[in-house]
Amino acid sequence: MCPSGLGARLQSELRGFDSRHGLHCLDQAKRQGGTRPGAPPSLSSVSNPVSDGRYERKASLAPGSWRPYDVTVDWGTLAGTALGAVLGVTTTLLAERSRWQREHSARERAVKQELYAEYLGALSLTTHRLRDLKRSVGLSREERMGQAGEILGSTNAYHLRYQVLIIAPEHLGNMANQAFARVRDLRDRFDEADVCTDPEWASAMAALTEALIALRTAMRADLTSG
Repeated sequence: MCPSGLGARLQSELRGFDSRHGLHCLDQAKRQGGTRPGAPPSLSSVSNPVSDGRYERKASLAPGSWRPYDVTVDWGTLAGTALGAVLGVTTTLLAERSRWQREHSARERAVKQELYAEYLGALSLTTHRLRDLKRSVGLSREERMGQAGEILGSTNAYHLRYQVLIIAPEHLGNMANQAFARVRDLRDRFDEADVCTDPEWASAMAALTEALIALRTAMRADLTSG
């Protein structure tokens, strides 16, 4: 046999041996549930981007071209998040408004309480001074009349009355006016010739006392309501 023919036959035998040996090794690896050390991974162990859902192949694209899935919006989750945000903001606003109303009511109540106390105090002080003036001796009619007018002006009852009319409810303002009118009626008793023997003094004092009691009760009710 010529050397060229011998070389060709030898190459053929080697190829057949490599093929049989490779198939035998591959079969051994499959039976053992693994791959040979250093052997390339089988096609079955490689993640298929098509089968695991990460990519999709579009018919309109060229073969071998891949693109990510189109982004899909979960409208239920988005709507729930938006609704939660709206509810949170609404709750915060309602809480702030409620707090502002409480603070405003507290400030208004404090202002009313101070004004009501000052007005009642001014009327009571005027009444007390007029009663003392009636009991004084050694004064002429003109002197008593002058001092009675000064007493009503010095207690600041006029000024406080107008503040009450502005702040207080209408029915309470009417009662404040009525009480002031009873104090003024008591002052006018000094216009009589002799106030010390005036028969109308007792009835004027009773009317004033009743008006003051009614006004104090209404003021207390206004402060405790709401």
